[in-house]
Amino acid sequence: MTVTRIETPWTGGTYSDSVTVSLPGGRLIFVSGQIGAGLDGKLVVDSPQAEADQMFDRVRISLESAGAGLQHVVKITGWVVDFDHNFRYYNEARGKAFAGHLPASAAVETTRLSFGALFEVETIAFVPDE
Repeated sequence: MTVTRIETPWTGGTYSDSVTVSLPGGRLIFVSGQIGAGLDGKLVVDSPQAEADQMFDRVRISLESAGAGLQHVVKITGWVVDFDHNFRYYNEARGKAFAGHLPASAAVETTRLSFGALFEVETIAFVPDE
C-alpha cells in the first residue's frame, strides 16, 4: 500500500488537502474537508447557494488533481450550519455536482465551521485500475 499526498492549487497548512492510497485493483482518494472558498482562499459570501456550489467545485478540482472525477466518489460526509435554513442549498449543490451518480452520503448539522463557512464536505473516491 502506498499513500501519496496530492498537490492542489491551495495546498498548504498542516494537513494534506487530499491523499491517494494505492491498493490492489485501484486507488482510494480521500479529500479533506472542503469549504466554499475560491482559489484565493476567501470564502464565497454572495449567497448560501454560491458557497455550497463553490465547495463542491473545490472537491472536483481536488479529485482532478489526483486524476479522478466526481463520478469516482463513493462516499460524502457533509456538515451544515443551521440545517433548517441551509440544508436545501447543500442538497441542491450536491445534486448538481453528482447528477446521475449518487454516492453514499451523510449530512450532519453543526453550530460552527472554520472561517465562518456554512458548509463543509469531505469525500472518498475509488478509481479502479484500467
